Amino acid sequence: MNVKNKKVTVFHNSNAILGEGLLISERYVFWLDIINKILMCYSFETKKITEFTISEQASAIWKEEENTVYLVGESGMCTFHLITKKWNVVAPINYKNDCYRGNDGGVLFTDKYLFGTMQKQPSFLAGSLYLTDGINAKEVFKGIGIPNSFIKINDSEILISDSLCKKIYKFEFSPISHELISQNLWLDLQSTNYTPDGGCIDEEGNVYIAMWDGACINKYNKDAILLDSFSLPAIRPTNCKLTNDMKFLFVTTATEGLSEELLNKYPASGSVLKIKLD
Repeated sequence: MNVKNKKVTVFHNSNAILGEGLLISERYVFWLDIINKILMCYSFETKKITEFTISEQASAIWKEEENTVYLVGESGMCTFHLITKKWNVVAPINYKNDCYRGNDGGVLFTDKYLFGTMQKQPSFLAGSLYLTDGINAKEVFKGIGIPNSFIKINDSEILISDSLCKKIYKFEFSPISHELISQNLWLDLQSTNYTPDGGCIDEEGNVYIAMWDGACINKYNKDAILLDSFSLPAIRPTNCKLTNDMKFLFVTTATEGLSEELLNKYPASGSVLKIKLD
């Protein structure tokens, strides 16, 4: 393993409690502060950041189309219009009670988005995976604690972390029926002092995972062999996404649960970071 400091800068200085939901499009960079119900939007054109207060705790962002942002909220798949500020629940999830919410997600098929649900205070494998087309949401798997990562590695396979168990699984779905075919362990991190959170994949098939409590982004090859580790001035990175030119890695972070000592040691906690890659 080659451990080294990369060129890390603070892209947006903030004290987000639980930064998450990174999405990088041609026009924007979006991210969320889940706890504070805030959507942030950076415009590549204007170089400005706009902050929106939204109706629910949203945790992941699917896409943006004609100023409409599709987000995983507490109610299911929701939309928020950047101009009118209107919030809609477009694919509701009927939870057993209000102790559940959505968490991370990722594109699985061209017009489908796979996302996970969890207990707001997770204690066992009570979460599920749902597949949505933006109109309906269908449960496709039960029995996950804290679903994270959602990194599509090919047309039918996606890596999903269960942060509660500190394991990353490879899920295979049928490209025709969209039914789950298999779930296999990809990487077991139970022996480490950090937890896998959000992530992404590059053009060569290398996987980047934000390591909660690890103050780093770990880079793995397709066989889960650790290639590199990028240290950060934030102990709880939550997600990372590559820019379209693959030259930079954006990272969201959290301050949730941190002591004053750790906040002083990791002063960029809660901010959005930007790593320049070789």
